[in-house]
Amino acid sequence: MRLALDAMGGDHGPAPNVGGAALAVAADPGLTVVLVGDRAQLDPLLAAASLPAGRVEVVHAAQAVEMGEKPGEALRRKPDASVFRAWKLLAEGAVDGLVSAGNTGAGVAGGLMSRRFLKGVH
Repeated sequence: MRLALDAMGGDHGPAPNVGGAALAVAADPGLTVVLVGDRAQLDPLLAAASLPAGRVEVVHAAQAVEMGEKPGEALRRKPDASVFRAWKLLAEGAVDGLVSAGNTGAGVAGGLMSRRFLKGVH
């Protein structure tokens, strides 16, 4: 399984997300985590982490949605935000699911824009 992780989402920046990705791939040998976020911030964290080879990838996203931002405004002003890029990966079929600890409204807005709904959910 391939999961996109909004690495920039959450109250404490990318460090806890990278740590969580390391724990997840260590616990599940069939899992690959695609960290979506600012490569300049993620690369040093990945270099310091103990990760199985080829099980954590990075997709660069130049922007991030802050926790207090309005989702609609963020969607218009920050099209390259990590949470929206993660939804794009899901819509393209590049990943099987996505996780974000970031702005919930932005996460929902990204899903609405990508039109990726579960069967029976409108």
